[in-house]
Amino acid sequence: YIREVLEKERQWLRLMPKMPWSEHSPCFIEDFFSDTLPDKIDLAVHLLTAEASKPGKAWLKRSIAMIDAIGHDRAFACFRQWIARLQPPVPAARIEGDLRDMYNVRERVESIIGRINRSGNPAQAALDTMTRELLAAEIIAGSKYGLPTNPLILSENNARLAKGVAWALALVKSSETPRLLSDLGVMLMQRVHGGRVGGPQMRSVAAVNACLWALGHIATVEAVAALGRLRLKTRDRRLGGQIDKAMTNAAQQAGMSVEELEEIAVPSFGIEADGSRVEHVGGHRLSLSIAGPQRVALVCTTADGRPLKAIPKAVRQDADGKAIVKEIQEAQKEVAATLRAQVSRIERSYLTGQRWPLPIWTERYVDHPLLGVLSRRLIWQHVTADGSVRQMAWNGEAFTDATGAPVRLDAQGHVSLWHPIDCDDDETDTWRDFVVNHEIVQPFKQAFRELYPVTDAERQSATYSNRFAGHILRQHQYMALAKTRGWNCRHRMWVDAPNDEPTHIRVPRHALYAEFWVEGAGPADDPDVTDTGAYVFVRTDQIRFYRLDEEGRRGADALPIVDVPRRLFSEVVRDVDLMVGVASIGNNPQWHDAGPDALHPNDWRRGPAYDYWQWYNQCELNESAMMRKAVLERLLPRLKIGTQCVMEDRFLKVDGRIRTYRIHLGSSGILMEPDDRYLSIVPDIAKALRSGTGGAYLPFEEDQMLSI
Repeated sequence: YIREVLEKERQWLRLMPKMPWSEHSPCFIEDFFSDTLPDKIDLAVHLLTAEASKPGKAWLKRSIAMIDAIGHDRAFACFRQWIARLQPPVPAARIEGDLRDMYNVRERVESIIGRINRSGNPAQAALDTMTRELLAAEIIAGSKYGLPTNPLILSENNARLAKGVAWALALVKSSETPRLLSDLGVMLMQRVHGGRVGGPQMRSVAAVNACLWALGHIATVEAVAALGRLRLKTRDRRLGGQIDKAMTNAAQQAGMSVEELEEIAVPSFGIEADGSRVEHVGGHRLSLSIAGPQRVALVCTTADGRPLKAIPKAVRQDADGKAIVKEIQEAQKEVAATLRAQVSRIERSYLTGQRWPLPIWTERYVDHPLLGVLSRRLIWQHVTADGSVRQMAWNGEAFTDATGAPVRLDAQGHVSLWHPIDCDDDETDTWRDFVVNHEIVQPFKQAFRELYPVTDAERQSATYSNRFAGHILRQHQYMALAKTRGWNCRHRMWVDAPNDEPTHIRVPRHALYAEFWVEGAGPADDPDVTDTGAYVFVRTDQIRFYRLDEEGRRGADALPIVDVPRRLFSEVVRDVDLMVGVASIGNNPQWHDAGPDALHPNDWRRGPAYDYWQWYNQCELNESAMMRKAVLERLLPRLKIGTQCVMEDRFLKVDGRIRTYRIHLGSSGILMEPDDRYLSIVPDIAKALRSGTGGAYLPFEEDQMLSI
């Protein structure tokens, strides 16, 4: 019998050594003489056959039979033990750190070699630096691909086993399965060094995709919540597409739309209706509360209510309290991430045109512990059964209109998110006063939202907009923002190959496709590029709109601007304005003064780029800057420094104790009177975001420049 068992285990032991889960048998000592041992070994060997991109019917049928033979509870426990061994141990984490350093050295060496080749002048100092770094990292010169493999990256056999476990978990009857699959996916999405050339990679893309398939196959509310958690953890465009496919599959099986499924799958994390969660540990009180639309606070107090700066060590190491502390700290991170995701999803309804029957909206939004915090800070539009339209917002006690009059809710009516483009200026101003007077912090700009109606120039150009053409942006920064706003974009590369696909977004609800043109910027013979050949800077061009056919393909002819729904046009152009406003080199104070360690600028930096930088810091205000001005005009009278501040056209003029300063409301560039000398101040963005606004009220949490 033992000989038979060991013969079966020889297939298991083909796994890569030095991985925690392959150093152990799939069966444990206490199970060695149990009746289920042969079945568990057969299941382990079967899981190693998970080679396809998704399981076939025969594979699933055999898996179900094996799980039934073992028992669903024991199979789930077995899978959970195996997955726990995938957690990287401390030594492996140190290996990852060492490998990261070695690969970073290689990237620096390649950068040095690239600069030498481009300049045509192999500087001896650069070569000496390269030699020292190679020796320090023990990399053999000329062995570009000779770096060691990271043991955290799953081998082919380990990846097959992880895939098999994920697929099999989809067949196990347990309420804990979605969470376990989510944990496995997050674990394997970790990016580590030591794989393909070009940077870190996931521990196993194939196994992560298997987790997505399994969650899409389960298709319960808990599974959708798990998919949402994985979406929060990734910035990979292709993986995001796979998650969307799994969401669509789950929605089809549940017989509802993806939007509906996402709404009902928002977890509460144990938070009560008042937006807080309290745990008592070791004579201390841990209070988790939602402090703002995107801020979550964890406060520890003593038995007599005295707040502490941190959770005491005794509480963190307490046998009973350790798990509770870990759980509530993890909940703090996940609540914050969930709030950010829900803010984006609710704002996305401006493009989807989503609306809800009143009872459903009340249940899923107003009464939800998390979404209630957001929905009670927004302005909504309520259409009754007889067609009358009322706008409403929460005043702290009930929903009222902008004047404070109660709004009668019709259970037969529906609710949608209010947009200021649908109202006249007077009504919008009334709502802005309502928000400021009640000191409501909105999760995104709504009352103070920038609007972009079609201009005469755009009517004349007919099929395109040049409103934001000619700007110079930092490519990687603009791409990061574009992706968070739902746009698809690819790097502009300095290579002899086509790479001119426009940055674009699809709006299936309106059957429209919008694109934003950019191209690489810099001198043609030697532009600023990264080690991989991506342009550091890009120049902007046109915005265009197209129809989508029934199969989702873009039409050939650009749509006349005047035919685009005005709310959709305004939202698309607003996204472009955000990209330009955040990523423009005009916002970089170091462009004017890069410090003593700066490299000598090329002709492009000294010429066209510097001319653009100067123009940007003096130009007329765009919509976002005009809205910043409108907010400041309302808030300055509330501040102590308000009497020293005056609005002058494009600038906020501040009378300081030493000099008078003029701050450009678009770029935040600072000029000092009387000679308009530029003052270079580089703000610590991360510190500013951590510390908030220092007690000053702002009506939204979206404008970093205004916060600073």
